[in-house]
Amino acid sequence: MVNDSQHVRDLLSYRRQNKWGFIIYRCTYKNDAQWARFMELLNEWTRQNLEYDKALDLMDSLDWNIREDPKLDGTSKREIRRIFNEWLDQYADYRDTSPRYEQCIMVDQECVESVLDGAQPSDENSLIKDHGYVYLIDARWKPDEDDDDVYSPIDGCTLTDVGWQKVAAGFVAPRAFNLMGEGGWGWDTYYVRPPGVFDL
Repeated sequence: MVNDSQHVRDLLSYRRQNKWGFIIYRCTYKNDAQWARFMELLNEWTRQNLEYDKALDLMDSLDWNIREDPKLDGTSKREIRRIFNEWLDQYADYRDTSPRYEQCIMVDQECVESVLDGAQPSDENSLIKDHGYVYLIDARWKPDEDDDDVYSPIDGCTLTDVGWQKVAAGFVAPRAFNLMGEGGWGWDTYYVRPPGVFDL
């Protein structure tokens, strides 16, 4: 059975790309030490997953490309989507070729604290425990006019898909990166409406 890491490897080879991983927007500047520990944990989760798949060499091509600017502190998910799409305009030929150019990660203080307070990669049976989350934002999202379902409003949106979802820290890479691709098919298939968390 082909695992997530092999799918990432195949994607890089097929698309002739040398980097993988979501772009991360840092939207909290309350505590640099907390942020550093958050990134350590995200990388530890990723390394643990790659080691399980016998694909540790993929750490060499993992590139979070963290976008840091104190002006992003408190920025809305809608605004991060706009900023991400502006960045994507520089890579128009890459759109829909990789999750890296379809979704981005947004991290606010709530995300940081959820990961710091959650299970650690070294914990026994850590992947079946709550280990915090990040926000994954879909670049192409627009309100679905054919969606007749009405849910409790999130950021004023009552649709099924609100354009972003929570992804458990231990499932960001390579799991979510692998599943969320395919030009939007993955997002539609594996989307979990908040406050639920993608952790499969």
